[in-house]
Amino acid sequence: MALSRRLSTSADSAVRIAMIGCGKMAEALADGLQTTFPKLELHAYDINQPRSDLFHSRFGATVHASSSSAVKGANLVVLACKPQNIEEVGQALAGSIDENAIVLSILAGTPLGVLSDKLTAKRVVRSMPNTP
Repeated sequence: MALSRRLSTSADSAVRIAMIGCGKMAEALADGLQTTFPKLELHAYDINQPRSDLFHSRFGATVHASSSSAVKGANLVVLACKPQNIEEVGQALAGSIDENAIVLSILAGTPLGVLSDKLTAKRVVRSMPNTP
C-alpha cells in the first residue's frame, strides 16, 4: 500500500511528520512530502539551528528544541541525521515515538535491527533516496 494512503485517514486530515535531521536529503524529502500531503504539519529538529530555521522559513515547519518533542504525535518520523549519531538520537527518542508511527530511516549503513533496538520502535523502514 502506498505510504500516502497509509498515513492519510481522510482528505481533510492533517499528516504530522517529524524530521530528525534537516540536512540536504531531508530538505529534498520535505519538498516532495509537502507536495504529496497538502495538509502537512511538519515538525523539525536538528542540532544545527540554522538548518532548523531553514525548515521553518521554507516549509513552515515547527522547530523543536529536542528530538523527543518533535516526534510527539507524529504519523511519520523521518530519521535523517548522520549515521554516527544514531546512539545519541536513539537515547533521546527511546519511548517518545508513538506506537502507530512509521519510522523512515535514510541513515546509510544502519541496519533495521539497530534502528528498532535504539529507538524502541516497531514500525521501522529504511530507504536510500537518490537525489543528485
